[in-house]
Amino acid sequence: MSCHANPEDWVYAKATDCFMHPSGVEGRHRAPSDDIEASFNLVHQSTGNSISTVCPGDTYSVTVNFPSTSYAMMTLNYGIINDRQETSSCLNRDITPETTRETLGWTRSFTLACNATENVVVQVTRAASQRDAFLFTTVTLAVDPPCALATCSSTGGQSGGSTEEPQSAGPQTPLKPARPPPSSPPEPTPATLACEGSSLGYMCSRAFGDVRLHWTLNDTAPANDCTGTAQESASMDPAEGVLHMAVESVTTGYVGFSFSEDSAYMYPSEAVVGWVAPDGSATVASWYVSSYDSILGLGNTLLPSWAQAMGVSQANGATTICFSRMLTDINSQIYPTLPSDAAVQMGWAIGQNGQIDYEVHVRQGGIVMNLGSGSAEETSTSNREKAINIHGILMAVAWIFLLPLGSIIPRHRWLLQDRKLWGIHVWMRLHQWLQLAGMALFIAGFVYAFYEFPETPMGGDVGAAHKWLGIIVMAMAGLQVVAAFVRPDPKAAMRKYWSLMHHYLGRLSLISAWVTVYLGVYIYHENPVYQASYAQWMLPIVIVNGSIVAMDIAFTIHKRYALKDAPPTENGKAGMEKEANVLDFKAALELQQQEATQVLDPERLISSASARLSSRRQRPSANEARLSNSRI
Repeated sequence: MSCHANPEDWVYAKATDCFMHPSGVEGRHRAPSDDIEASFNLVHQSTGNSISTVCPGDTYSVTVNFPSTSYAMMTLNYGIINDRQETSSCLNRDITPETTRETLGWTRSFTLACNATENVVVQVTRAASQRDAFLFTTVTLAVDPPCALATCSSTGGQSGGSTEEPQSAGPQTPLKPARPPPSSPPEPTPATLACEGSSLGYMCSRAFGDVRLHWTLNDTAPANDCTGTAQESASMDPAEGVLHMAVESVTTGYVGFSFSEDSAYMYPSEAVVGWVAPDGSATVASWYVSSYDSILGLGNTLLPSWAQAMGVSQANGATTICFSRMLTDINSQIYPTLPSDAAVQMGWAIGQNGQIDYEVHVRQGGIVMNLGSGSAEETSTSNREKAINIHGILMAVAWIFLLPLGSIIPRHRWLLQDRKLWGIHVWMRLHQWLQLAGMALFIAGFVYAFYEFPETPMGGDVGAAHKWLGIIVMAMAGLQVVAAFVRPDPKAAMRKYWSLMHHYLGRLSLISAWVTVYLGVYIYHENPVYQASYAQWMLPIVIVNGSIVAMDIAFTIHKRYALKDAPPTENGKAGMEKEANVLDFKAALELQQQEATQVLDPERLISSASARLSSRRQRPSANEARLSNSRI
């Protein structure tokens, strides 16, 4: 489920208690990170004085300032928020309604619970748009129990599970109990995990496509060939939350693993990649992958890295990489807090045997897995590949088939003579329908691309050229559509200029679109993730586009040689310019029927038909004959 930019959506979709905030990737939001631009201002409600400590039972005012308009959520671990806008039963939480945004500041008053003995934590999570990361900020206030208000004493000095609000705070309203300290989850056993045993000594393993993942939570790293190659030991306290992981694949090429914002996409992600070169030298490092064009060089590895004790080994035709990390690590941009009991987005990629060029993948995939339970499902980067294919097909059908075919029909309207459909010439109907259908697919592909690929386009400078050429083609095509609806009358002085504009702008749009389509195929082919086949894309494009161009040339030559002697005529109703008349094919048909048993010479057939047509034109009409006789 996509939670968009409003924490209210997340609360009602995902929150299981009154204290919970987003902890990982949600929809199109990246994992939460520190909000370094937001600031707090806390004062005593009555005196207005700034505070550094708080008293149980007293009331305070907190203002959080945002650098930009944002949707936000605030929680308090002890006490209630008095002027809440949220309508749920969580009195310690407030959220901005979906219909409003707080701009310069968000001010709320809160009354501290009488049973507050530990630090009071006010946490705010916000998001500025549907695609930004969730940002969180907290302020911690020390509690001074001796200064508790007298109203707390009158309630018997309740502590721990107190459920009454201090009298000074208003009516007797139920308070949420203080949030209990987190308890350690029960130690998992093989019987409770949805996974298999590990041949490398880890707690669990599962196979996904061409790789097998091995992992252990909150324990020491196992000893095996891979961990033995690590240049540093995983000196981490299991009690603080640790993950040890290995990724194994039957390949002598490189092996890569990543934690990502979305397992269906290769970026943004944090990756560990390792390989053993033919000379036996081993390399393993971690990178932050910001785009499909990220250069993963040994000079720009992550330092400091969330991945520790990295190692790589190769034996019996299989390569294994391994690493360890703390579940909470500020060096991680994707998962500063890696959940052990919720879905984690992961990805993997491998090279073919002997391949250490880790920017070219022969296999890749995605995984969504709960590290604690072992439950998982496979996703694939083919989701993005599918989106690219949809965009490409929409654009190719529009600009390689429909729009070019629709553009040549007015040039060869003589083929359809004066036939009409619903009062409009058939050639005009076909032209309109094909152009409108092509524009509909073009607009669909254009909008789809901006929705599915909002980030910097892949392909570097070529990708940027593809994007901007597409925007220019959209502008020209849009102008053509508008021009079609404001076409001047055939006898108007502006009609000549309109025709010139319509003619040349249409051809310029077609040529620009063909270049844009080719650039798209080139980018798709050159991208190391997809390496799309030129033949699969260019062969159909060349066949269809070539057929339309050949048809246009053939009709043009036929008209020039078969109708060169036909005098022009005016077709004012359809707004056409002077055009050659149609050969009287009916006369040729009659001649063919008469000589059905003979082998006909095409040149003689056309010559005879032309002669008949010429004689008909020279024959006086009945009115002319009567007029001539009357004159005599």
